[in-house]
Amino acid sequence: MRFHFAFAVTDARAEEARLTAAGATAAEVVTPPDGSLLIMMRDPWGVPVQLCQRAQPFDIRNGPMIAQPRIDASIIKISN
Repeated sequence: MRFHFAFAVTDARAEEARLTAAGATAAEVVTPPDGSLLIMMRDPWGVPVQLCQRAQPFDIRNGPMIAQPRIDASIIKISN
C-alpha cells in the first residue's frame, strides 16, 4: 500500500470487528517485536486504513503528531 490513514486505538481487535461489520475488509495483521498490533484494512471504497494499537504510545514531544481521532464505525454509511 502506497498510502493509508492510520488511527491510534486502544483495542485494535474491537475496532476491526466494528469496521468489518460496517463493510471494511481485512488486509494484513502485523505484530512488531515491541508488542504493538497493527491491522491493515480497506474501507468499503477500497481506501486503506491502519488500526494502530501501540505497546508504548509515541511521545509527541519528540516530533510532530497528527491528531488521533477515535474511529466510529456507526457513522460509516454503506450503499449499493
